[in-house]
Amino acid sequence: MSPRNKQQIEEIRKQSMNRILDAAFKLIAKNGYESTSISQIAKEANISKGLVYNYFESKEDILKSVVTMAFTKGDNLMEEMMSANDAKGTLRNILIWFFEELRTRFEFWKLISELSFQIEKFQFVSEILKKKMEEYILVISDLLSQTGVENPVNEARMLAAIMDGIGFHYLIAKEDYPLDEMENFLINKYCTQQNNKGYEK
Repeated sequence: MSPRNKQQIEEIRKQSMNRILDAAFKLIAKNGYESTSISQIAKEANISKGLVYNYFESKEDILKSVVTMAFTKGDNLMEEMMSANDAKGTLRNILIWFFEELRTRFEFWKLISELSFQIEKFQFVSEILKKKMEEYILVISDLLSQTGVENPVNEARMLAAIMDGIGFHYLIAKEDYPLDEMENFLINKYCTQQNNKGYEK
């Protein structure tokens, strides 16, 4: 058997890390951070505990990687949604992306919500959320400005707060929450013909 080349070794390393991160997310989302051990993660990933420490320094390091990887995936999906040629079309795509995130990655956002309320333990989660929020508000305010909305920055902040509220309520109520209705409501409010104050004509 010929020795593996550098590319093969890197691919094996990547696959092992992804197995660890997938296992960690599954267990932490189900049992909570404190109740999940490195040994449990290793067992779930079907690798040795020692191999986990080859890739990650600690359980917190694993959690940081889980959160970062998930946000990166979300950012990539959002970029795909921002392909419209006009501002309203792009804004519509962003809203569709947001609601699709809630539907398809419910467990991830539930975990992020739980971690964000434990700021003293998971400061890095709050820092990531703050950075992402600032980025999204800049993008949305620019789009709203292009549609003629008056005071687009504050309008973007209000829209972000509305989306946060929708997400929080959906995490609590899920099947009982009118997610489809709220998606249509926001799309109709922000992606139809508007006057310069941001209200439908």
